[in-house]
Amino acid sequence: MVDDGALAAIGAAIVGFGIVAFVFRIQRELQLQEALDHQRREARGRQQRAARVRQRQKGEKRRRHWQERWIPWADRLLIGAVTVTVLLVLFPIALVGGVSSFWGERLPAAACSASVIALAGYIPALLVHYRFGPGKKWIWFGEELRYRDRRPGEPAEIAMVILSALLSMLAAVGSFVLTG
Repeated sequence: MVDDGALAAIGAAIVGFGIVAFVFRIQRELQLQEALDHQRREARGRQQRAARVRQRQKGEKRRRHWQERWIPWADRLLIGAVTVTVLLVLFPIALVGGVSSFWGERLPAAACSASVIALAGYIPALLVHYRFGPGKKWIWFGEELRYRDRRPGEPAEIAMVILSALLSMLAAVGSFVLTG
């Protein structure tokens, strides 16, 4: 027998942590992007002043550089864990509670297990995203990157997210079988 109150408490903790972590991540990404844009504007300003002196007669059109926005794979794992928790843990408990064995016990327990494992995988995936590690070089992480050199979907980050997702699915299946 699975206690709805325990599942709801775990689910609320996952959602709370996930929302706070995501807000801090968005704030950090925006600050880094703003600093990078400022550096680019300064460099572009110096280049444009020099170019104006040389090319006043040509009337060259300025190109706009559109910055591609992307969600890192580690954050996708966090978004997935929070979404699964809200939709498959908290919502079924609030909707049917102890009325249905499937909707009130088995499904929330399985989804809660999956979300906990996915949330545990978020931390190493985020470390891989920023290439943090002991020393200058790690096999998984490679050399430290500057913000502007990062690419969406570093291979090690994708591998960490996929591994976490697979382990969370295995935990969900195991929990679903054990609570049945």
